Amino acid sequence: MKREIGDYIQDTVDAMYENIEFWELRNMKTSFVMIKRNLLRLGQVRAIKIS
Repeated sequence: MKREIGDYIQDTVDAMYENIEFWELRNMKTSFVMIKRNLLRLGQVRAIKIS
């Protein structure tokens, strides 16, 4: 199940890379890092709840 969550996060990150409008944000790098952190935290919380 943990691997599935990892795949979901990767798919989300890939989708963000493909979304040009998303990258037109002023603080591109910061936004990406924050979103990635939140996704990883979300994944960890789900993994804990599942197991």
